[in-house]
Amino acid sequence: ELISEGVLIPRWVPDGFWGFGVASFYFYPPLTFYLAAFVSALTTVTSATTLFQILSLLGTIGSFFAARVLLRSIGAKEYQMTLGAILYIIAPFRIVELYHRGALPTHLAYVFIPLVWLGLVAIVRREGGIYRNASRLMRILFLGLSSALLALTSVPVTVVTIICICVAALVVWKE
Repeated sequence: ELISEGVLIPRWVPDGFWGFGVASFYFYPPLTFYLAAFVSALTTVTSATTLFQILSLLGTIGSFFAARVLLRSIGAKEYQMTLGAILYIIAPFRIVELYHRGALPTHLAYVFIPLVWLGLVAIVRREGGIYRNASRLMRILFLGLSSALLALTSVPVTVVTIICICVAALVVWKE
């Protein structure tokens, strides 16, 4: 609603917390708000509950395909890609994040985690795979874009991902 009124960076949502208002931009990265505004403009849906459900479904579908692409890049077979992607979207922590905590930004961040790892794998591997025609610059740009989208979705998930990347880098360095 605020974005449709011309407020591109919402810092205060006046209808939040039953009309008392809530600070938004400083505590929550804005990508979820922008996606909700885009879906609302595209479908003319204004109900927060319906937008939550639509974005949840889109996040689940996006996570499935992102996980499949990552699994394909590391050499998984078709049934392994499908099974792995299904397990990724129905993992218990994902269900708790979405349905118990109502953490839509965290749920949407899971779309970008496989893409960050895909960018890292593409940079580390120099030949073969789904990225054999991409230049090194394109691989780095892909990693940067997917990392930025992750950071604009959920800061805690981004921090955990960075820690996991550091651990993986230490393991690769030792080998």
